[in-house]
Amino acid sequence: NFDRVAMREGESLSDFVPRYASLPLEFEPGSRTAYSAVAGPDVVACIVEKVSGEEYRSYLKKHITGPLQMTDTCYDLPESKQSRLVRAFAFDSKTNTCIPSSIPPAELRKDLPYLISGGGALCGTLKDYTNFVHMLYKSHNRFYFF
Repeated sequence: NFDRVAMREGESLSDFVPRYASLPLEFEPGSRTAYSAVAGPDVVACIVEKVSGEEYRSYLKKHITGPLQMTDTCYDLPESKQSRLVRAFAFDSKTNTCIPSSIPPAELRKDLPYLISGGGALCGTLKDYTNFVHMLYKSHNRFYFF
């Protein structure tokens, strides 16, 4: 179902996020809850763009990755850094193990240069992520992104 609503080249978050509304509901609203690793973060990223008046990528750089000195975190990973990508893994619920992807890491990203998403496609290093987690720890649940 997500294939028919996915972002296409040349589209912005505002172009594709409304298509999520065309997907069928998995259950009656209010009857239970579920986590969305795709639609939810994309909707939040779209809201960030609307509220801030900035493109999501620019907003992240100006307010989060820049101040936190996350210099190796980006959406458009230069070819010179693609050799640093690690292999992707998927959880196999039948064997209760993680299975390495057979697709080379750079190959997984080749169709993503235009994808600016709240739910994926952002690349970064462990050092950069440590800076982010340290900020969360120091903030004691106070977020000042807006």
